[in-house]
Amino acid sequence: MKQSKPISGGPYFRYFNNNPFGYYTTDCVVRSMSCFFDKGWAEMYSELSLWGIGHGLMFNWPQCYGKYLEGKGVKRLPFKKSKNRSLNTVGAFVKGADKSKRYLIQTSRHLTVIVDGLIRDIGDCSHLVVQRVWEM
Repeated sequence: MKQSKPISGGPYFRYFNNNPFGYYTTDCVVRSMSCFFDKGWAEMYSELSLWGIGHGLMFNWPQCYGKYLEGKGVKRLPFKKSKNRSLNTVGAFVKGADKSKRYLIQTSRHLTVIVDGLIRDIGDCSHLVVQRVWEM
């Protein structure tokens, strides 16, 4: 499904969709990892697909892309959840993030990326609760 126009968001969000056909689709793993590693969408899709085939896993599963990132030497950060849910959100994380680093953020059903202190995605996911964080 093609998106007609970029979605607006908060001050820490910038629209990013490098899908070569402009589709607004369920490709968050490819999209966020391609931004994280500064690769094209098709190149990242191919790389993840081949890695998944070689390991017998679907590349969009957290278990798979977690192992992929580990194999690339990407550091997984410990993330201690607060009792205050609002402190566990992507938005709260990005506010305190080091702008010189890149982060992949896993939420319950989404993967997003933070580059230059901004959430780069097709929609503002700052309200979603962080589950895992990787840093480069």
